[in-house]
Amino acid sequence: MRFVVQLNDRTLDVEVEERGDRFLVAVAEERFEVDARVPRPGSYSLLIGGISYLVDLKEENGQALVEIGGETFRLRVEEEVRARLRGQIAPASRRGGQVVKAPMPGKV
Repeated sequence: MRFVVQLNDRTLDVEVEERGDRFLVAVAEERFEVDARVPRPGSYSLLIGGISYLVDLKEENGQALVEIGGETFRLRVEEEVRARLRGQIAPASRRGGQVVKAPMPGKV
C-alpha cells in the first residue's frame, strides 16, 4: 500500500508491503524491514535493522502524533490514491465548478 506522508514542510512517498509477520517499508530510496508488535493499544514495538524502538501513536485533529524516544512528530498520512484524487479535484472546486458535455445529444 502506498501513502503520502507530510512531515513539517517535507512530503514523503511511503510504500508498505506486508511480508508474513514483517513489513517491507520504502521511504524515498531507502528500504527497511520492520518487525512490528503491539504490546498495548496505541503503542508499537518496532525492530528495524536490529534496533528496537518503542513508538506511541495517537491521532489529534486529523494528524498522527508519533512519539519515539521522547521526541514527538506530527504527521499527516494519506493513502496515495486519496491524495491524488484530492489534488485533482481541489483545483476544479476552486474555479467554481466544471461543465460536463455529452458527445451526442439525447435524453435520459
